[in-house]
Amino acid sequence: MRLFRIFIRLVAAAVAAMAFSSCWNREAGLIMDSAEDVMWIRPDSALAALESIDTLSLKTKAQRARYSLLYTMALDRNRITIRDLRVIKSAAGYYDRHGSNDDKMKMYFYLGTAQYDAGDPESAIASYIRAKEYSSHSDNLVFKGIISSSISDVYLWNNNNTESISYCKEACDYFAQAKDSFRLWNTTGLLANRYSNIRDWTKADSLYSIFFSQPVRDTSIYSGQLLNLAWNNIFKPGSDPHESIDLFRKATGEYGVIPSISDYGVYAYASDVIGDHDTANDIIRQLDKVDSSSTILKIWKYRILKRRGDYKEALVYLEQSIDDRDSEVLETVGQSVALAQSDYYENKSLLLDKDRRIQRQMKWLIFLIALLVVASGLGIYSKRKKLWQRQMEEMSFINDEVNQRLNEILLSEKEHLRSIDSLASANELAEKNIQTLSEKLSNAAEKEHVLIGLRAKYVQANKRQYAQLNVLCWQYLEASNSSKDGKDKIYTEVKKILAILDEPNQKSLESMLDDNLDGIMIKIREALPDVTEKDFRFISFLILGFDTKTIARMMDYNVNTVYTKRYIIKEKISRLDGENKTLFLEFIS
Repeated sequence: MRLFRIFIRLVAAAVAAMAFSSCWNREAGLIMDSAEDVMWIRPDSALAALESIDTLSLKTKAQRARYSLLYTMALDRNRITIRDLRVIKSAAGYYDRHGSNDDKMKMYFYLGTAQYDAGDPESAIASYIRAKEYSSHSDNLVFKGIISSSISDVYLWNNNNTESISYCKEACDYFAQAKDSFRLWNTTGLLANRYSNIRDWTKADSLYSIFFSQPVRDTSIYSGQLLNLAWNNIFKPGSDPHESIDLFRKATGEYGVIPSISDYGVYAYASDVIGDHDTANDIIRQLDKVDSSSTILKIWKYRILKRRGDYKEALVYLEQSIDDRDSEVLETVGQSVALAQSDYYENKSLLLDKDRRIQRQMKWLIFLIALLVVASGLGIYSKRKKLWQRQMEEMSFINDEVNQRLNEILLSEKEHLRSIDSLASANELAEKNIQTLSEKLSNAAEKEHVLIGLRAKYVQANKRQYAQLNVLCWQYLEASNSSKDGKDKIYTEVKKILAILDEPNQKSLESMLDDNLDGIMIKIREALPDVTEKDFRFISFLILGFDTKTIARMMDYNVNTVYTKRYIIKEKISRLDGENKTLFLEFIS
């Protein structure tokens, strides 16, 4: 009786806990509903509401995924950098297979935002493009505009101004259709800045005129565009440098914006143009105290010294900025066209979709097979049960014989039990050995997985260090066609830097690659002994990350020849055996 009462109490407690959990889950759901309702008008309140939820109380995958998505949205809306990718990735795994197209659109957008904040723009563009694909099924024009604007930002980071302008214009169209005057105003200013980057002064001026004719909707955005306009005016032919100085003083004085080193550089350069050399020198001295190693500062020093006619000293700062391999070098040697990446990432997205469809089909196939196995098992069990019943009926007729042999069977059973005990001990030992082996294999698999990941990051990190070399090479090739006498000091110095790429210096080029990339060319030569020296030069350019146009120009090929040779080399590597095959493919891809 006492045990019965204890049992009843335990059941009651369990029911109460389940009821409490259910109530809390409903409360958490209501809080998330409220947070989502105010996300766009009161993002601070939405974030506070979400942070009040005990995440341990979220029992289902759907609840946890929704919380992760909303929390990431709240961080972004409050302009808080998303540093922990695990938050949104937990939602990505769920919404990739569940939820509406609108959920998937938001999930991939915020995954892209988190990846971009984490310094991974390559992954960010892939996520943004997938978000854009799902947005085609949505009527949310504002969100469509936000996605296009974010894609534009990534292309701007990659110095692909053509694509950046295209997506920025698309964002303006969406905001105009949605009648979102604030975002249209902000994006108009961004578009003006992008046209300024490519020196299309007419379109830039027209868009700046529209932007500044509107009421000030956000002082930080407005003051930032004042500084951008100051940059625009200092480089636009026929502009008055006094206007750039006035714009700088208005942004910093009236609106209190904190200028960047580049903004101070504009101020110093404009001051030097109007003859106020003391102010220019004083600004440069103050910037040196802040960060003398800044590449941007070196570029502004180069510009000022070049304007003063001090070409020797100007060349020193130009060379330093080139050695820094900073993106601002592009501003010195001219705007480049970045590698076209959209086709790659769009194809990658399509392949991912295909893989997921195949995985879903395989899961259904496995389920059906399992169902058939269970059904067959039940049929076999039914037949055996009937057979057993018939055998029992027969056994009833020989019951006497069974009784006579009972003693013999009991003796035999004792021996059998001892055998079972021995077998159980052996099985226990075997299970322990199997568990130990399984753990070792698991650790090995984890190590292999980690090594694969590290190798991929190593390849990408080393290929990035040569990205500026590709840009510089293309700029040199373009400039060589237009140079009148080839005697310009800067042109001569750039030519010296790129001399290592010439065919007679192939050994020096391979030596540089081997030093930086763990003997990559030595390994490839050993693996491909039948490849010509010209093909090894071709492979060197692939490893450097040169684009198709650059390789074609460097080796006097047409573009189709480059694609064909790349395919042939990849096929040769694919037929190799050994651990280096994957590494070679990653470097030349």
